[in-house]
Amino acid sequence: MLLLPQVVLLLLAMSSKRSAPPTPGSSEKKRKVLSLAEKMDVVAVIDSGLGWSATGKKFGLHEATVRTIWKTREKIRQSVRESADVSSKVASVSRRDPLLEKMEKILNRWISEQVDQRKSNVDGVAIREKARSIYDHLAEKEPSGSFPAPGFIASHGWFHRFKQRFSLHNIARTELCQGKSFARVFSLWLGGY
Repeated sequence: MLLLPQVVLLLLAMSSKRSAPPTPGSSEKKRKVLSLAEKMDVVAVIDSGLGWSATGKKFGLHEATVRTIWKTREKIRQSVRESADVSSKVASVSRRDPLLEKMEKILNRWISEQVDQRKSNVDGVAIREKARSIYDHLAEKEPSGSFPAPGFIASHGWFHRFKQRFSLHNIARTELCQGKSFARVFSLWLGGY
């Protein structure tokens, strides 16, 4: 039979083996997301002959991260060639619908043109409608057997992720066309790609 002091000591010993949950501001490292330009810099340094470990130290990265960047260098280069924005934080390494990726790049250029021309109707609804029309247009041009045609729905979630992928921060997600006639806005949607 255990005495009360022995039970207390036993409980204290058991509780000390468990780690405390991390506190905010603890020394845990945050995940570092590199832009395509930074990844291209890493690839260039490795191409110049510097080793994995030394490259990692130079950029403040773990050696495994450097090796992963090196292993995916062709996909990163392809993303840089096709990307409208080199400061983008995401390289298309995952297997997404190529038609969807092409549509997003065209849409990003369209948004840039609209902003440069100071069009006042570049809001979430207009962008989502334009995305649907571009995707439908591209899907019609593609041979029927090359891509599965699940259809594209420009949802609010897609729009949010699209803004993150292309670093678009100042685009509102409004539901009304802010005083513009629908016919005028619709004609702008159908405008050139």
